[in-house]
Amino acid sequence: MDSEGAIGFSDFLIFAREFGKSVPLTVDRMNFPLRAISVSGNWGDTGYVVDQWEAAGRTGTLIPPDYIEWLESLHVNWICLSVALHYDDSMDSTVERVYSSDVGIRTFSDEALRQLIREFRSRDKRVF
Repeated sequence: MDSEGAIGFSDFLIFAREFGKSVPLTVDRMNFPLRAISVSGNWGDTGYVVDQWEAAGRTGTLIPPDYIEWLESLHVNWICLSVALHYDDSMDSTVERVYSSDVGIRTFSDEALRQLIREFRSRDKRVF
């Protein structure tokens, strides 16, 4: 704290003098320019939406408009898409993507991933 490069008694005195004081935030968290959210796996509400899109012949939009509105309300500009991998047995080194609902967390199909990326990008969201 005293910039000597070692923790000494003078550092303790500075700490004791400043202990309990309030420090103003230097960054308004809601205006921070980088906000990200993750869309993980293909389960729960995400799985339901993807299933509807797949059943409709992969036509129309995949992302519900109210979801985009919610992202906008949070000032999200980055979307993380994660792909789930499945293994049947921890003793077997085989890892695969499983699309069916037979497993706990299935993954997105390639077509659904491409559509998600297209739609997020068309709404000025960066995708990783």
